[in-house]
Amino acid sequence: MQTSFDLLFLLIVSVAASAAKESLGRQSVNANHTILLKKVYRKTYSFMRHSRAFRNNTYQDAVNFVNEVEAFQAPEEFVKRFPYYLAGYDFEDRPVWVAESGNYRVGDLIDRSIELYPIFEKMFFQGAINVVKSLVARERPGKKIRQILVILDCDGLDMAVVMSDFYKFFAYTEWPRLVELGLSLGDLYLDIGVSAVAQVVLLNANYVAKLFIELSRPVVGQLIERLIVLGTNKYKWKAELRRILPEKTIPSWYGGSKDYKPLAVY
Repeated sequence: MQTSFDLLFLLIVSVAASAAKESLGRQSVNANHTILLKKVYRKTYSFMRHSRAFRNNTYQDAVNFVNEVEAFQAPEEFVKRFPYYLAGYDFEDRPVWVAESGNYRVGDLIDRSIELYPIFEKMFFQGAINVVKSLVARERPGKKIRQILVILDCDGLDMAVVMSDFYKFFAYTEWPRLVELGLSLGDLYLDIGVSAVAQVVLLNANYVAKLFIELSRPVVGQLIERLIVLGTNKYKWKAELRRILPEKTIPSWYGGSKDYKPLAVY
């Protein structure tokens, strides 16, 4: 009988210890999340107070902004349609973000552009907060990181598709308003992009991609000077990627490590 009580007592202690360990683990995760979130608030505010769009915002405004953006749930359809990922970090510990933009398709959304604008604006801000998280995740005492590298893969960008979208755009009755909105947004947020983006690498840049570059010059301004245009010759741009990035940061499909995995996918 005594042995049974002993075994029962040991079982209760074991379960209690396991529950306590799990609770402490949750507390540790929550504490780390809180610390990270505070860093994100501060870093976000450091960008906002030097920007045209947010320069009058207080620190509490930045906190509210981050919380609101974090709470937003984008439609699953758009999340799947416009993915992007954190590939890793460069030699200077700057985050490297990749978008396979040549595969993005927007033709069927053009006639809903004004209606969908608030959703895409929130998705844009979520991307910005994800970028901020990638900055603070790599910071350490004495080393602040404020810039990123962006890789845009234009593979899949087809002239026929672009021309079809072009005609749909000008058939859209709200296109003048949409152009005006796009120009005003560029004017508002360009200074943040200039301060945060160190380089933009354009892969598989065909004729259509280069045409977009020329058309976007009036909007993106100084960012054009930070653009590295790599054509469709994979041997050349794989060599260039290996020159500017560590192998572990380059996706295997771009000539990097065979066991490569993105740090985060959105």
